[in-house]
Amino acid sequence: MKKLSLVLIAVFLFSSMSFAMGPAKPGGKPGIHDGGDKLLSSSRVLRLADELKLTDAQIKKIRDLKDNSKREVADLRHEIKKAMWDIQDEMKKKKPGKGAIDKAIDKISGNQKQLMKIRVNQMLEIKSILTADQFTKLTTAIEHGKKKTKKKIFDRFRK
Repeated sequence: MKKLSLVLIAVFLFSSMSFAMGPAKPGGKPGIHDGGDKLLSSSRVLRLADELKLTDAQIKKIRDLKDNSKREVADLRHEIKKAMWDIQDEMKKKKPGKGAIDKAIDKISGNQKQLMKIRVNQMLEIKSILTADQFTKLTTAIEHGKKKTKKKIFDRFRK
């Protein structure tokens, strides 16, 4: 039973780590990033600025939105990483303390909750900055990009 619990905790840790840290950057290692893979991330919208025909004022608002939260997001992700290290250190002990592990898990989930709130608030703010036409173009471009990515992955496994 103890081994099963340890395996479940390890699986939770790895899945939490990938959520908190985000996917691997193209051609790079997994790492903290600004959430460029999200539906309405400020980075994605700014990359599509020409295609969306964003005005200078819209670009400034989106950059300000990104800048206003980057330190808080980085701090939360760093706290998640530290809590994961605490769990890993605890698991290395001959008799890991369930209380210490639970405390670290609570810290991770609380910080993930805060990250989600920040992301959703950013999404709502970006949506309010864009015109209806720009928002439609953005969602179309993102869906097209997802289909291309899925096709690349599928083609890679078919070989």
